[in-house]
Amino acid sequence: MLHGMRISFLCSIFVAAVIPALAQNLVTNGDFNANTSSWVITTQGTFTHSSLLDADDSAPASGSGQLENVSPSEWGGAYAFQCITSGISGGNDYDWGAKIRFDSNNDQAGNGRAKVLAKFFPTPNCTGAFDGGTTPSVLSSDTNQWIQNQVLGFTAPASAASVRVELFTSKFDDPGDITANFDNVVFGPAGILPPEGLIFFNGFETGDPDGWDLVAP
Repeated sequence: MLHGMRISFLCSIFVAAVIPALAQNLVTNGDFNANTSSWVITTQGTFTHSSLLDADDSAPASGSGQLENVSPSEWGGAYAFQCITSGISGGNDYDWGAKIRFDSNNDQAGNGRAKVLAKFFPTPNCTGAFDGGTTPSVLSSDTNQWIQNQVLGFTAPASAASVRVELFTSKFDDPGDITANFDNVVFGPAGILPPEGLIFFNGFETGDPDGWDLVAP
């Protein structure tokens, strides 16, 4: 009994520590609950709100951002982005990522990939030369499942003053359009995202009182 009480107390401390971290997401409208406002789309596609697909199974109350890549060329890219101008300090570590889904109900006339990029700029408005990183690619052949796609503990360049978060797609062939959905987009200080494969829930699983459930990435 005492052991269970000690674990419960430790879990309560952990929840208290996690909640402030989650509040530090610097992305605006990363859940796409009603629209795709605050995101800018390139000319090689469209970025619209989808009320049919939601990473938290909240559709149609919520939704996701649906990016269609209509580039006419092989390896053509299309992306939506936003520039984050506050909360960026050179030399600090950052996490970023999103849940990505290629769905068989979307019109997939081609093959391609999707991922999330973070480009750090030395200016406060995301202009000039940049340095950054990218999450691993999610392939369009991985359909009908939300895949957590993230980078943990990336050290920003010493000169970083802003960052551009990009929801990126590229095609493998010509012609053929691809469509990917993005949801739960996060960018913030290191620790804002849990290690991939670990899911924390507020409560205890039967026979597993530590509050963690290890799942396949």
